[in-house]
Amino acid sequence: MTFDSTLATTGFLQTEAPSRRAGIDIAVEAETERLLAGRTRDIRLRGAIMDRYQAWSWPRRAKIVRSWMLWVAGLNVFLSAIGLIFSPRLLVFNLVFMGLFVPAVNFVVHGLWRRPRGPLIEPLSLVVATLTTMVVYGIFGSLIGGYDHERYLTGALFLAAIALVVFDMTLTWSTALGVGALLIFALFQIRNFDLEPTQVYFSIAFFGFGVAATIAARRTSTLLAHKSFLLTVRDAKYSRALAEANCNLHRLATLDPMTGIANRRSVQDHTDRLWRDPAVDKRQVAVIMVDIDHFKRLNDAFGHAAGDACICQVADAMVASTRRGLDLVSRYGGEEFMVILTRAPAETVMQIAERIRSTVEALKISVSGGETAVLTLTVSLGVAIAQDGVGPETLATRADDALYEAKRRGRNRVCRWPVDVSPQAGPTDLEQKSEVQHSAVRLTRQ
Repeated sequence: MTFDSTLATTGFLQTEAPSRRAGIDIAVEAETERLLAGRTRDIRLRGAIMDRYQAWSWPRRAKIVRSWMLWVAGLNVFLSAIGLIFSPRLLVFNLVFMGLFVPAVNFVVHGLWRRPRGPLIEPLSLVVATLTTMVVYGIFGSLIGGYDHERYLTGALFLAAIALVVFDMTLTWSTALGVGALLIFALFQIRNFDLEPTQVYFSIAFFGFGVAATIAARRTSTLLAHKSFLLTVRDAKYSRALAEANCNLHRLATLDPMTGIANRRSVQDHTDRLWRDPAVDKRQVAVIMVDIDHFKRLNDAFGHAAGDACICQVADAMVASTRRGLDLVSRYGGEEFMVILTRAPAETVMQIAERIRSTVEALKISVSGGETAVLTLTVSLGVAIAQDGVGPETLATRADDALYEAKRRGRNRVCRWPVDVSPQAGPTDLEQKSEVQHSAVRLTRQ
């Protein structure tokens, strides 16, 4: 994994993550729980949840339907060839209807099911195609007559019964297909004058029970498919809730709760990943230590609530001053912050540090602690740029040394390691004491 991809997964580099709840239909989840709380036989999918089921099950249903239509088309071509051998007198009907028309209907339905067509077109196409095949078989059988009449008619009904089992349709459409197939069978069976009336009625009753049982089996299969979908929806809900809980735990463990930026643990994890990644040029890695000047005096004058508000605004100003996706801003402790920069030449590092300093100084923070005031805060910054063989702990120590040198020189400034710690490099003790007393926090009374 590259360093860039690692940064993208951490969530600490001021990147915006999309909401995990986007597009989730809460009403569907509530309806799912209600349906699963009851009996399986009472499950009824309606409205939005039915639309979700249709979309969820469509790939499977489409694959079954298209395979079935190809199989039936091939069967009709085969039966047409058989018919040419045993019934040459029906050559025209056999070729036109059995060999061409019925396969053409199958291929039309096969084409319709290349993409979703809606809750009306899809089941209607299956019912029409199946009943059309039955009518053609019934006409062909009645034209042949005799035993072949019964054979072709029974075969057509058998084909419709299999379609009832195979096609995933609602009870309404399954009943329409079953009743339509039985009516076509009864109509052609009654016109079979080679059978005794008792045989006709017996066969209609016998196959009627068979169709009814097939419809009942189809209903049970549909209910189980609906329940499987509902369980999938609930599992997805629980998985999403678990992922959100894990995400929240991760955020609690790695983000500062007050400012929302990375905490000290995040800094450790981030630097460990950074130093392990051979693709990272360590010579372009830098650490900036930032400390709010005279923060204790601010707390004493205006209270800890005002101090917390100032820390939050300083954190926001630092995030706005750094590079999104490359720099990590963290709260290191109290009023102290750490910024880790990557792909940052020395000039860029100093520019970012100065931008942080000037952005914070430009803040106008309103606080109230006994009296209302507008504060102008300043920060001191210590910069250290990595070198070959320097680890993250040493780099942080050097940045901390530079930070203290910035404070020694009068605060509200940037110092880079290595620093000149000679007496001539900063103000005298008297000047430093005066600075502490008079320019700790500049404010305008209101």
